[in-house]
Amino acid sequence: MNMHETYQTPWKHEDKRRLRVDHMSSATRRSAAATLLLVPLNTTELAGPSRGQHVKMDALDALCLQSFIDVIGEVLAGLTEYPMTTEVLPQIAVECTCIMHAVVAIGSIVLAKRGTITEEQALRLHGRATMSLLQALTAIPKDDEACLCASVLLNIYDLSSDGAQDTYIHLTGSRALMADLDYTRDLNGLPTKLTPLARMCVWANIFNDTLVAIRHSLPVFWDPDEWFDLLGLSYSSPETASPTWWFRRIHYLLAKMHTFSAVPRVLTEQETVDRTLQKSFQALLEDADVWYKSVPEPLRPTTDMETESLLFPCVYIVERKGFTAMCMYHSFMIIAAGCDPDMPRSQLYVRPASVFHHAARIFGIVKTNLCEWLASGAMFALRIALEALVDPGYRNEALEFVKGMADSYHLNISSHIDAVTRHWQSWDRAVSNGYH
Repeated sequence: MNMHETYQTPWKHEDKRRLRVDHMSSATRRSAAATLLLVPLNTTELAGPSRGQHVKMDALDALCLQSFIDVIGEVLAGLTEYPMTTEVLPQIAVECTCIMHAVVAIGSIVLAKRGTITEEQALRLHGRATMSLLQALTAIPKDDEACLCASVLLNIYDLSSDGAQDTYIHLTGSRALMADLDYTRDLNGLPTKLTPLARMCVWANIFNDTLVAIRHSLPVFWDPDEWFDLLGLSYSSPETASPTWWFRRIHYLLAKMHTFSAVPRVLTEQETVDRTLQKSFQALLEDADVWYKSVPEPLRPTTDMETESLLFPCVYIVERKGFTAMCMYHSFMIIAAGCDPDMPRSQLYVRPASVFHHAARIFGIVKTNLCEWLASGAMFALRIALEALVDPGYRNEALEFVKGMADSYHLNISSHIDAVTRHWQSWDRAVSNGYH
């Protein structure tokens, strides 16, 4: 991938994408946060028109479908305003073969890790899902949304299969399928003809992209500014925004900061004189600060207090979107601490106290609210938090917790642990050589 073609100005944070909540009262934030909780859901309407198929299922398919809903569906539930992955998607799947087979394939990964089924059975179900997608792609007429959904779901399969190296190729395939969707916009610039299923697929692909980038320490494949504008984040007023809107804002800021840290920057002479890089970095920090101070109550911790272990404070959050949103915020702050353009070289291997604070909040959020879907969905943040630890005692304590969590929920995190260990070794060598 040519970085200069993909990111023309990857570090610039334009004014039109800044977050401004100067006139928002706390009462308004509470009202905005509660708005969607009062809207009755019509899952049949969200599912869209019938696709006319009646997918045959056996007992194994049903078991895999339920495991998808209970674990992966819950991880993805925060991406949309509605319970698309836990309620609507299963309803669509029973009428669409390629979607059903993709959902079953992901559920099989969960069951294989638990030991309920064998790895061979899971691989066979994945092969069936791949064949169903290929058949759907060549069907006449082609169901663009169904193909996109199956493709995005199989990307999630790759993420769930620890150590997958070809995920970028699959993300490219999903992006190509997105080009077939109708992005007609209204007067405010918002896409008007994307169905709830299509919106879920787009956001799931963006989420996958961010996780893959963090996992492999690579730039995000889809420029955050592009999807920010395409999906209308700049046109939604915080005064009427839903919790999902706030979730997407911090997701955008995390993707921007990760891009800032991962993409090489070659500044023009004028940009150097104008301190463009420093100003853009500061703008991102300011937006994250505004987000944290203004985020509605369901997403913020209701309890945040120290315990016997400084590494595991009690951080309780009511809204499940808040688990991932707060993990994203603290991950943002940890990444930012390591890529400040004004940081002297002598301070490159010095961790400020704030980094430990943010790492501890991630561990605290996961431990306090721990469940199977959170253990799976928060691994990206746990990895960032692990890499931020300098003290060997804290490293051992954190590693013991993460490994215990992985054993309890049958997670294969070997590639994450290997990457964290290499990072610690590299850090320790640099410090011992006097780079501080």
